[in-house]
Amino acid sequence: MASRKGMVIGDRVLGIGKMVEDGRNGFNCEPTTEAFLKRIEHCVQQPELFKVHAEINRPLVEPLFVRGTAKCFANLLHERLGK
Repeated sequence: MASRKGMVIGDRVLGIGKMVEDGRNGFNCEPTTEAFLKRIEHCVQQPELFKVHAEINRPLVEPLFVRGTAKCFANLLHERLGK
């Protein structure tokens, strides 16, 4: 997601699976080779979807980057210390 790429993931992947809405910003599939290959083939046939997904995904994960994490901790410290 941070690399501005589309994604195909198994629908039972914990954590990241909740961030991917099937068809909106990536593709979920059953955790089988057949289902995964079917989704990959779909993506190869419609490469513009990866660009659309990338534009949606990047802002979702930016807060998780090092800079975003540091900013979060800095804000927490400012709140706690009143500075």
